[in-house]
Amino acid sequence: MVSLIKKEDASITEEATHPVLEHAGSGIPTPTLFEWNRPFFEGGIQGKLMLQRCTRCKQLIYYPRMLCPRCFSPDYEWEQLSGRGTVYSFAIVWRPNHPAFTDQIPVLLAVVELSEGPQMVSTLVGCAPDQVSIGMEVSVVFDTIAPDVALPKFVPQT
Repeated sequence: MVSLIKKEDASITEEATHPVLEHAGSGIPTPTLFEWNRPFFEGGIQGKLMLQRCTRCKQLIYYPRMLCPRCFSPDYEWEQLSGRGTVYSFAIVWRPNHPAFTDQIPVLLAVVELSEGPQMVSTLVGCAPDQVSIGMEVSVVFDTIAPDVALPKFVPQT
């Protein structure tokens, strides 16, 4: 169990509430790593989809946060998920929001409903835009964008 906020010091630092994006060698924006989100990205390096589970209300938490969004508890454990899910919704992005993504157009942005319940915003890879459909079964793959950061993406299940 990880407890990030001490009872005697319940303040949250400016750094934690306004992280600055760092850039990997490829120019792709990378997240700032903190104690409370590092296992999510490092799990990807090991090929594991990791989410927090609140130890108070038992809710799985996506995206990584310092506090449970349901009960505001700072106590959670990291849990490995199956990495399987279905496409709940998707959009085809033809205009990148950052120059580093220009060569990846079109981007298949999707909301994936994980088998364990949470919905995750991610990218679909390994399929053409006209092959994507709501309800399509997908599996997680990881894209390493920095030495300690791998992002989950999803491919169609075969």
